[in-house]
Amino acid sequence: MNDEFDENLQCQFPNGFLHFQFILEFFFKDEFASDAHIDLINSALKWLWDRDLSVVASCDYEQLLLNQGGYKNQLLSWPNKEHLKAG
Repeated sequence: MNDEFDENLQCQFPNGFLHFQFILEFFFKDEFASDAHIDLINSALKWLWDRDLSVVASCDYEQLLLNQGGYKNQLLSWPNKEHLKAG
């Protein structure tokens, strides 16, 4: 759970991701992003996006990720008031 979760703030594009309900964190032993790390995160992002879930990756290497981690990408699913009512 995200301690910063806010049902209304999560709908604000693009920084609303800071208020999404859940946080998924990856911790790697290496300090640098290896190809294996990037591949793993890309696979997770793609799997979640394919299920129309709102997901944004926040890291030092977003530019190396699919859709640059989803930040500021209006083509990806994003929470909105109608979405919340339907859920």
